[in-house]
Amino acid sequence: MKKFRFLNVLLMLIMSLGFFNSCGNPGPVGPQGEQGIQGEKGDTGEPGKDGVSIKSIEFDYSEGNKDYYKIIMSDGSISHFTVTNGENGVNGINGQKGEDGHTPVITVN
Repeated sequence: MKKFRFLNVLLMLIMSLGFFNSCGNPGPVGPQGEQGIQGEKGDTGEPGKDGVSIKSIEFDYSEGNKDYYKIIMSDGSISHFTVTNGENGVNGINGQKGEDGHTPVITVN
């Protein structure tokens, strides 16, 4: 029985040393191999379900400075959205005319 226990402990020790040794540096990585050949084309899959799209956007009504619209989808569902318009303001001063009359281009990186 003592021999069996000793061998069992020895085996566990050897296994744990192998485990801890493999957790260290994996070693150098070799160069990438050549590209393999193209595989055969697979079978065509089943058609997917039809999607839902916007069928129409319709003006519904206005109330104060808000306009209400409804979106009718291809599946018959309806969604609503509101546009809040600005109030009438005082006319501002005209700015200086640009040199070439084009809108400047702004680049953001």
